Formats: sequence, C-alpha cells, structure tokens
Amino acid sequence: MATTYRYTARRKADGSVIHTETITDIADQGMAIAAAAVRSVLAGIHPEAKDLSPDEIDIEMSVVFAGS
Repeated sequence: MATTYRYTARRKADGSVIHTETITDIADQGMAIAAAAVRSVLAGIHPEAKDLSPDEIDIEMSVVFAGS
C-alpha cells in the first residue's frame, strides 16, 4: 500500500520556504525515508537549495488521507 505525504522544505538557517509538494511512498518505507529522499533531491537540483547540504534542509511532513 502506498502512502502520500505533503511536505514543506525550509532552510534551517532562516526558515525560508524552499518548496512545498506531495510525495508518494510507493514502497511504504515510512516518513523518515521519504523526508531523507526529499532533502537529497532538493539539495542536488532545486535552485533555492543548490548551495545547501541535505542536513541544512528542514522538512515538515504529514500524511495525506484519501479525500483530503
């Protein structure tokens, strides 16, 4: 069963928003794994996070329930 999460990524240094989106965990590996994947991808390619390491990105994440 897949789980969908809604997340907001922020710079830890100043709290500015980098990106807000949803991610579907098709392997159902859990929120921590999904958050780590988001940090890594954003640090590698997002223009607002190119100068950051994954450890410098904070992720707020919640489960998206069907119908919400």
